[in-house]
Amino acid sequence: MFQIHGGSRNKMNGLACYSKFFKENFELQFPGLTWAHFDTVNNAIGSVSTDDLSDARKLLIKQLIRKKVCRAKDGYHHIIFDGTGVCSYKNAPVDNAYYRTKNGITTYYAYVLEAKLLTNDNMVLSVASEMLNNDNNEEFDKQDCEAKAFKRLAARIHEDFARLPICIHL
Repeated sequence: MFQIHGGSRNKMNGLACYSKFFKENFELQFPGLTWAHFDTVNNAIGSVSTDDLSDARKLLIKQLIRKKVCRAKDGYHHIIFDGTGVCSYKNAPVDNAYYRTKNGITTYYAYVLEAKLLTNDNMVLSVASEMLNNDNNEEFDKQDCEAKAFKRLAARIHEDFARLPICIHL
């Protein structure tokens, strides 16, 4: 839904029912299965903890490296760090949300710092994510926020992949 800018579960359900393109592609990928209603998908995803999702991602990356699907290049596994905006809101979604005021209008943001493994096939695979925190409740300063989140994320990657030779790209 996020990738195609579906906007709502209702819109995605409509595409699943009435879009020949989606239906044919889904049937090619998953013969014999039917498209799940997006409310069901939301309930299923909502029942999984974020820690479990992070652990699954970590285990998948470790398996890809162990089985040499993702090989080191020049002796290192290349990990790219970059901050990106996930959502923007008119009202603060949580306490201490990042915000920016322009022309008297305040917009609130959710930002995340992503660490992605660059493969030899020029694909990027998510290794870990860290939400940017606004503990000081200050106006948004992307570079300062990313620097603080990088320290937390780098420590976690070092712990999760302690013996992996890594080249960091910022």
